[in-house]
Amino acid sequence: MPNAIISAASSGIGKGIAYVLSRSGYKLTLFSRNENKLMEVKKEIRTKFGTEPLVLSADLSKPEDIEMVARKHRENYGSIENLVVNYGDPRVAGFIELGEDDWKYAIDMILMSTVRLTREALTDMIRARKGSIVYVTSMTVREPMEGFSLSSSIRSAVVALAKNLSLEVSKFGIRINTISQGYINTERLRDVIKSNVDRAEGMRRLSGDVPLRRVGEPEEIGEVVEFLLSERSSYVNGTNIPVDGGITKFPL
Repeated sequence: MPNAIISAASSGIGKGIAYVLSRSGYKLTLFSRNENKLMEVKKEIRTKFGTEPLVLSADLSKPEDIEMVARKHRENYGSIENLVVNYGDPRVAGFIELGEDDWKYAIDMILMSTVRLTREALTDMIRARKGSIVYVTSMTVREPMEGFSLSSSIRSAVVALAKNLSLEVSKFGIRINTISQGYINTERLRDVIKSNVDRAEGMRRLSGDVPLRRVGEPEEIGEVVEFLLSERSSYVNGTNIPVDGGITKFPL
């Protein structure tokens, strides 16, 4: 069975992706900073799907942690066959409120983690002459939102990087794609809702902005990731796919 690394996998979208890939039989390495939540995910996956992922406590922003994840994955599975880079979220604040530390952390946590994980994965994939990589970005790369300067600018860099890399490594049988997720039912989305608005009411209002009239579920991102990793998407390369219920207005 194929294997994959998934980052930021202890909750939300990362957890949803882990569930879908586990159901499909993938051998997984899951990592995030929250070891307790990771152990809960591991237990749930073992109970639901009969598989047992390797779980590691690691910080996306730290290069030494990424090196450790790659090393442990290879020790367990031999090589990195697929990579899914999911992220925590940077600070939501007006541009003027953002300091140097906010920018440095967001760049390390999103852009540089992508560079470092991809470098590790490509070492194995080029040797094997096959592999698939998916970066999970945000609709803010297409629909900038007030207060999301960190997210929209740095995630846009990730989308551009994916396109560039897809031109370089496709000759080795490697595909790289990105997903731009919209409003997904996660704790992060609920936290973004204004504190003076009841959460249920806030979710209802957000749903009204989406043409499908609902927010998405983490597993719906997982379904698209699973497709992009599989041979069913063998002619999909270097593209950005919105998974947002139709909220993105930009047509291309």
